[in-house]
Amino acid sequence: MKTSIRRRRRRRLGVEEEQELKDNRIIERLPGISFFFKVRFRPDQRGMDLSAFLLVLFLSSLFFCQNGVEGSIELSAREDLELENELKRINKPAVKTIQAEYGDIYDCVDFYNQPAFDHPMLKNHSFYFEYAVVHTIGRAGKYNGVGAGLSIHRPRLSRNDQYSAARFKIQRGVEAIQVGWRVDPGLYGGDTRTRSFIRVDVRFVLVRSDIPPDFVYEQISKFGGPIYEKQLYVKRDLANGNWWLLIGDDFEPVGFWPKRIFSDLANLANYVEWGGQVYTPPGTFSPEMGSGNVVTTDGKRDAFFRNTQVINEFDQNVDEYNTETFHDIEGYQVVDLRNAQEYGHAVVYGGLAQK
Repeated sequence: MKTSIRRRRRRRLGVEEEQELKDNRIIERLPGISFFFKVRFRPDQRGMDLSAFLLVLFLSSLFFCQNGVEGSIELSAREDLELENELKRINKPAVKTIQAEYGDIYDCVDFYNQPAFDHPMLKNHSFYFEYAVVHTIGRAGKYNGVGAGLSIHRPRLSRNDQYSAARFKIQRGVEAIQVGWRVDPGLYGGDTRTRSFIRVDVRFVLVRSDIPPDFVYEQISKFGGPIYEKQLYVKRDLANGNWWLLIGDDFEPVGFWPKRIFSDLANLANYVEWGGQVYTPPGTFSPEMGSGNVVTTDGKRDAFFRNTQVINEFDQNVDEYNTETFHDIEGYQVVDLRNAQEYGHAVVYGGLAQK
C-alpha cells in the first residue's frame, strides 16, 4: 500500500525491548511443525497458553529439521493500485502510526487522503478493477478466521496484462489477508495457468516447503462437470495471535503471518468477504470472471464458494448471515445462497468477458 509518510524522532530501545527482539528472532528460526497444528485448529479446541506453545515448539525442534522460510512478498505496481482501490471501495480511512524494529516512528496517511489528490485532474481517477462479492455489513463483527471450499476455474483473458481471481478476505482497518486462486500471466511471464493466490502486504512464514504459495492447480473445473475444488482457511491462533493459512479437510498448515507484523490484525478481524475480482488496463475489454459464464446458481456451471464460514470470537465455526452482495457492473453477478443444501451457505459468482 502506498502511503504518505512523515518520520518522527528516533527513540532508543530499552533493555526489555531489545531482549524481546532477540527472543523473537530465536523463535523465528525454530522449525514449523505441521502435525502440531492439525489438532489445534479443530473448531471445538481452545488455544494453548503461550508458554505451552513455545515449549512444544522448542522440543519439536530437537527432532525435526523442516525449516520455516520467512520472506517478503513483493507487490507489483498493479497490485499496489489494487490495494488502494479496495480501500477506496470500502471507504475505510488508512491512517495509523508504525514503529519500526529499531525505534523509528512513522505517521502513515491513506494514499487517497494525500493533498496531491485534491488536484482537479486526479479527483476522478479510476484503476479498472471490478468485483462481484458477498461481504459482511458494517464493522461490528469479531472474527478469528474465515474459510470456504472454492471451485477451481481458468477464466480466459484477452491480454497478458489482465487478471481474474477468486478469493476471500479477512480484514481489520487497513490490514487484510486474501487467499484464493488467480490467473495472472503478467505476474508469471505469460503463464495463464490457475495458481494459488496469497495476498497480504506483510511477511509470510512458510512451514511447508513442498507447498509454495503460488502453486499451480492442475485439475480445472469444466462447464457441466467435473468440478474440482479446494478447501482454504485463514485461522488466528488464540495462543499467540499468529494468522495461519490452512488447506484441505485436515486443516493442513502451509504457513503463517506473525502477530508482531500487524497493527490492526494483531487482534480480531471485523470484516470478511468472498467473491471474484478482475483487472484490465484502461480502454480494454474486461476478462471472464469465475467459470466465464452467466450465473445460473447451478453448481456444475457456476464458480462458487461452498460452506462459507467464519470463526467467531469464541473460536467457533459459524455461518455469517449479516451479509450483502456487491458488484461494480451488471456483467458480473454474485448471489448469496443462505441454504444451498449440500453447498451450505454458498456464494455463487462470475460473468462473461465485458466489452
